[in-house]
This record gives sequence, structure tokens and C-alpha cells, in this order.
Amino acid sequence: MLILVALSVEIKVRDAVRWYGVESSLKVDGKKYRITNGTLRLDLDEGTYNVAVEAPGYSPLRSRITVRKGMPTSFEFLLMPRNRPPVPEGKKGFAVWYGWVVDATTLTPIPGVKVEVVTASGKYTSITDERGYYTLQVPVKKQKAGEEEEYEKAKIIFTKDGYRAYVKEGERLLEGVHRLNVDLTPGRGDVVKKDVHGLFEEKGSAENKKKAPDEGGDSGEGLLATVLIPPTSIKVGRNCSCRSCSSVSIVSLETYVMYGLDDEWIASWPAHSLRAGAVPYRSYGAWHVAHPINSSYDICDNTCCQVWDPSDSYVATENAAIYTSGIMLEDGGSVARSEYSAENNNCGCGDGYAGDGSAWPCIYDPVCSGHSCYGHGRGMCQWGSSRWAGRDSTWKWINDHYYNPGGFYLSSPLAITGISVFPTSACSGDTLTITLDVASYTEYTHNHIMIGASLYNGGYVDDPPRDRLVSVPPGTTSTYRYFVIPSGITPGTYDLLVALWFDVNENGLVNSGDFMMHSRWLYSAVEICPTVSLKEVPYGKDLIFSDPFEIYSPSGRLVAKGRGGKVRLKKGVYFVIHRGKVRKVIIR
Repeated sequence: MLILVALSVEIKVRDAVRWYGVESSLKVDGKKYRITNGTLRLDLDEGTYNVAVEAPGYSPLRSRITVRKGMPTSFEFLLMPRNRPPVPEGKKGFAVWYGWVVDATTLTPIPGVKVEVVTASGKYTSITDERGYYTLQVPVKKQKAGEEEEYEKAKIIFTKDGYRAYVKEGERLLEGVHRLNVDLTPGRGDVVKKDVHGLFEEKGSAENKKKAPDEGGDSGEGLLATVLIPPTSIKVGRNCSCRSCSSVSIVSLETYVMYGLDDEWIASWPAHSLRAGAVPYRSYGAWHVAHPINSSYDICDNTCCQVWDPSDSYVATENAAIYTSGIMLEDGGSVARSEYSAENNNCGCGDGYAGDGSAWPCIYDPVCSGHSCYGHGRGMCQWGSSRWAGRDSTWKWINDHYYNPGGFYLSSPLAITGISVFPTSACSGDTLTITLDVASYTEYTHNHIMIGASLYNGGYVDDPPRDRLVSVPPGTTSTYRYFVIPSGITPGTYDLLVALWFDVNENGLVNSGDFMMHSRWLYSAVEICPTVSLKEVPYGKDLIFSDPFEIYSPSGRLVAKGRGGKVRLKKGVYFVIHRGKVRKVIIR
């Protein structure tokens, strides 16, 4: 006899930015529940359930949760608001801190909380308003890119009568805008926590180590990026002791990256370092969705996996995550388990080389020469990413540098699903309109996509001035670009190649440093006519022929024919065959 054991399960639904409880709709295997204050308790039999959470003004979340004795029974859904609240303005030379303070029991804002930041230079104080919101500015010592000297640290204290004081120690003071939210628990005494940052902690031991190729050194980039669809959500084990966790947070994959990148990278590092880091951070999380730690959660929140603390984030790291939305690393056509560590120099390959020479190849890495190994040496060197970015290397180059030698390449979350071209017959000087359908498997819009195009008939014919910069939103969208047929082109049938490029250096041009995300061919797309003479005719004037003639539209449709006589045409472009010659006629 099968005996099902019912367990009491706690479901929390919170605003991912402000930390409030959210009034929402919950479905568990299709059964509907209403959550009015952000918290709901259910009795569920042991098993796995499909869960969906929706709320007006928020992006929905869907996941599968497993209820099992001895495993977490508290599940927190962090919903990202579609319109995120504005953030304070940054100020040069200052750490601008802001955030929300919430009652841990009711998930409602707490006004009148004293927020005090204690640093070597003094104390800085703020008070939360009726929304539980605070902001303050703290002066910081400027840190140079690539410097390893110790960062200034601060202690931040949250106090209010009737609540336990919350003290967070070891917060690094970084120039930039920093969100820090806190749950206060009713009662007396103090809750003291130490800030944990993955860069300064030893990584846990790795499973599934990748065997190094026979030869090290940078390999060439893969010719075509593999299209990989990122998972929409990830289950993060919380309050973990290594890989054993007591509760679960469920977030979208991009929210996971936005709120975790600052826990592994230094938020004041150059933008291209942060963008470079967002890719392996996302890929490592997505790999665990496909290879979860257990049925209750995909990944842990500490250095045994990668550090993740959703209570704080920086505008700089959030922007890096959004900028690279959906881009991961692939290994043999699947998402890569993209490791990284703080300092990969001299970890088995000698000074001036990253890698360990066994589980990851040796990579010439001169910017790290002289530094001591700190970490396992595999994948991206985090300090190296900052040093390379400080030398104007791009996020794409940094990923290629550290991952291509091990057989990992950038994947694409964009795909061209359809192409059409008009007209299909053209001559020198004619303009083609190329329309393409694009599927985007991202959570956020990509604003730096170039549409490149080439004609091919034994050789490529390009039109760089018409390469077009577009924004590609999530979902399926239709867009276009033009292509002007150059003079001197050889007549014949041409294939059409269309490509989506990430404009990595943001110069509005397609060049070798950019990332070709996807391409598609349209075979026998355009018929290019022989060189023709051009004649312009005023509208309303007849064309007069003394011999047989044929008149065609640019698409190849026969418009008129005869043995001679007069013809009056509408405004437009036509091709006239008369006395064995082709003439292009423009009626204006």
C-alpha cells in the first residue's frame, strides 16, 4: 500500500526589487490559490508539482517544485516588476546606497528604521520613509582597475524599537549605486552577518572536470554561434552549508544573474569585465538547471557553486546582465559548465599562463604575470578580466581568450527564422528590401544588433553603408534592412546571406571584433540583370516603340508587350527589352 505523507509547505511571493510581499495568483498543478499578503501555507503530499505565479505588473514565474520529507519546504518566488522603480543618481567619488527595509513576518515596509553606515572616515545615517525606503551617500577611495589592494570596508546597521538589530559587516565600499534590502525580525538582540564575496573565498571542489585538449593556446572562434535557449527560471538553494540548503528561492535566470554577478565580480570594475563575467555566471547557472544538485533545487548560493545574494546588487552589474541577456557559453552544442576563479596565473602552467594544464589548457595570459594562483585555475580569470578590460579588451574577446582554448564558445539567444527579399530581379543601382523574422529567447531587449547582408555568386558582394543597427525585443519580431546593388556587378543568380551581429564595440559598423550571433541563407534569392542604360521619363509621357518590345516590373512581372506603338506607364521603375537590349526606365 502506498502511503502519501502530507507536508506543510510555505510559499512566499515577493517583489524582487523592493522585497515586499506581492498579492498574486498561484497555480499548483492547475489548482488555483490566492496569495493576499505574500505568504501562503499549503498541505501538499510528497511529490513534484508544476507551479505558476502571476501578479499584475510583474513578469510571471513558472517552475517545478519537489516536496519531500527531509528537504526544504519553504519556497520563495521573487517576481521582477515590469517597470522597475528608479534608482538614485550616482556621484563620482561616492558609494550611493539605497534599499528597502521589510518586516520579515508580514513582508510589509517598515518606516522609521535608522540606517547607519560606519566607515574609517565616519558615520553616515539615514531613516526609512513610509515605503521602508532609504538612501545615503558614503565617500570612497578611488580604486584603479586591476588593483588588488584591499578595498575599504564598512559596517551597516539597521535598528528600530521592537525589532532585532541587523548588522552586516565587511561590506566593501565601491563607487557606484548599490541596492541593499533587509528583513527585520520582531524581537530583541542583534542579527550579525558577514558579507561573503566569491572573489575572496576559496571555490568549492569541482565535479565533472573537463579534460584539456592536447594543445593549448588560443583557438579560433567557432564559425557559427550555436543557438541555445536559456532556461526561464532557476531554483536556488538558500541558507546553504555547501550543497545542503534549507530553503529555495525561485527567480528568472536573468534576475539570478542581475542579483548574483556582484557577489562574484567587483562592481566597480570596468564595464567590459562585468559583461564578460555575466556570460559564464549565467552559463554556470543554466548548466545546473539542466544538471540540478537534487530535485528540490538546481544550485546552491555559496562558493560550493557560485555566490548569490538577492538582497543586494549594483546598477553596474545589473546593467551588465541585461546587456548580455541570454548569452551563454556552449560546449559541444549544449550549455557549458563555465568555471572561473579569482586568479588563474601560475596554477599549474607557469607564470604568465592561466589554466592548470590537466582539467583546463594552458593559456598565455601576460596581464596576470607575477600574481599568485588563487583558485582552481580553470576557465576565466576574474582578476584577469578586469586587467584585460582595463586595456580596452571587450567582453567578447575576454570570453574567447579564456574559454575558446577549452572548446567553449559564445552561444546566441537570437535566431533568424525567416527571410524575404524584394524585388527578386534587380540591376546596378537598384535597392533591395530585405525583411527578416527574428526569434529572441531573452528576457530583455538587445539594443546593439547589426543586420549584415551579402550577395553570393562564387564571391561575396557587400553593402556596408546599409548595415543597420536595430533593437531586438524578446519574442518574435520582424525587421528589415536595405541593400543597394553596386555598379559593375556580374549578371547572374545570387544567393543572399543575412546575419545578426552584436555590435560589441558599439561603433555602428560590422567588424572583426563583433559577435555574429546567427546567419541564414536564402538560395537563388536575386537575379541580377546585365548592365543596362537608364532613361528617365516624365509622368504622363508616352513611350514610343517602332519594333517589338516587352516591359517588366523589378519583380519580373510582365507589364506590357507589343509589336510597336505607344505605351503610357504609372510612376515607378521598369525594365524594357527592345531591339535585343535592356533599358531601365524610371517614370517620375
